[in-house]
Amino acid sequence: MIQLSTTLQRQYNRVKGAMFEVIVKVLLFKSGYKQLPSDPNYLRGDELRGRGAWHEIDAFGQFSYGIPFLFPIRLLCEAKYYGTDKVGLPQVRNFLGAYKDIQEVYYIENYGQSSEVLTKRYTDAAAVFSASGFTTPAQDYAYAQGIRLISYESNPVFWRIIPAMELCIDFIYLENASQNITDFKKWFTRLLEPRYPISDIYGSYYFRDDIRPFNNLKEAFSNIKTSYLASARGILPIHILSEMNIPWSIFTQTDQIPCEVYYFTETPNLFRLKVQDNNYEFYFSVPKEIVDKYRRRFDEESETDLDRSLRERDRMRSFKRELLASIDVPIIHEGIRRIISFKLDKSWLNEYMD
Repeated sequence: MIQLSTTLQRQYNRVKGAMFEVIVKVLLFKSGYKQLPSDPNYLRGDELRGRGAWHEIDAFGQFSYGIPFLFPIRLLCEAKYYGTDKVGLPQVRNFLGAYKDIQEVYYIENYGQSSEVLTKRYTDAAAVFSASGFTTPAQDYAYAQGIRLISYESNPVFWRIIPAMELCIDFIYLENASQNITDFKKWFTRLLEPRYPISDIYGSYYFRDDIRPFNNLKEAFSNIKTSYLASARGILPIHILSEMNIPWSIFTQTDQIPCEVYYFTETPNLFRLKVQDNNYEFYFSVPKEIVDKYRRRFDEESETDLDRSLRERDRMRSFKRELLASIDVPIIHEGIRRIISFKLDKSWLNEYMD
């Protein structure tokens, strides 16, 4: 492996991080979020105004649905990719500080004294997205502070994108991109658009040499047919990903269908949901500490003396029954807003032996 100079390594890391941020943001918009309305007083490029400072936020968007008695939902995201290293406590703690400062910035104007009746207000939510998971201290801190964690660790759908993305970096002018990172992210966002002709990158200020890695990345990205932020039991946000389209034919008469949820013991936060009598499936992760908290609670509540394999099986059954009994997906299909629900088949769960 070639050792990069300190300057080149810094440029490489910055460009790699920016590309990951764009991928998260595009997937966010695929999931029904939209650009925040223009407001020069509170929104400046990728920066949002806080009470004490302006803060650069990796990805943010407004949820398309309005909910009675709530201000519009605004999601603020930190997106981190450190190769195989996990996101640690310092990154989550720093993001929390920016998030809370942004939350405190609204002002109510007295009617008649200003052209504004009141400043735009939001119901804010915060999430950290990581390509490779989180350390235990980061998970504990996020859980205590109400910061949601989305991990793509070992997710087979997402990890088809990452190698393709890294190959593209070798054909980017790192100095140009790192010095103009905001414009570079706009360029990279356009590149991922389905209608963007890949040949248009020739002559770009950021591109050099070989178009094939960009073609491969675009193809890998376009292969993601399902990308939605969903809610497990109304408690836990998860990002569901699949290379298959949702089979809409099974939702013509109902918004709820039974499913099976499988747990990967070798990757302790990865799950696969399979629709019964259908080949459709998607993947999602749950932070390991969340899974372990429910498992520990099962141990405290259980009075049975089971051997280790049976106890592990019943722990996971309890977790699925409590937290994954229903996965609700707000969605727009053919211009119609719906909330479809994948319901865990409890009869299957009771009989499933692995």
